[in-house]
Amino acid sequence: MLNANALTIALRELAAEHTSRPGIKVTFISGSPGQIQQQVDAGEKFDLLIMPTPALAALDTDGKLAAGTRRALVRRGHWDLPSARAHPKPDITTPDALRKTLLAQQKITYSDSKTGGLSGINAQKVLQNLGIDDEIKSKLLPHSDGQGLIAKGEADPWPLQCQ
Repeated sequence: MLNANALTIALRELAAEHTSRPGIKVTFISGSPGQIQQQVDAGEKFDLLIMPTPALAALDTDGKLAAGTRRALVRRGHWDLPSARAHPKPDITTPDALRKTLLAQQKITYSDSKTGGLSGINAQKVLQNLGIDDEIKSKLLPHSDGQGLIAKGEADPWPLQCQ
């Protein structure tokens, strides 16, 4: 299975239900959308590919997917990580509340744009729009597996992931 990092934790939990049966094995190749795109472009073989809809549409158009196999898995979602469930729901109801919530975080991770992650660009824009990008810089951990850092307790859950 090739998938973007954002889904790895949930997909591993789903796969665990099926891999407990004899003869079923799931191998995950996870990365940023850009890294997954590079794997596909390099000819990586897969049984299941989970990517953003525009990327899949482009692969379908280029003939890199078996005809008629592309399906919408989700249209919109909210992440509910176990570590996020353990934290109180943050106040992000106004820009000022979001600013205070972010400034109260110890370590914040987001997708590293250098590895092809898309959400990192948006995260940086949010911080700039809130006027706290310089003030919060020392707390930021751009990473290709931010959810892994959160799961290990090395970064706080993003307030937006807790909603």
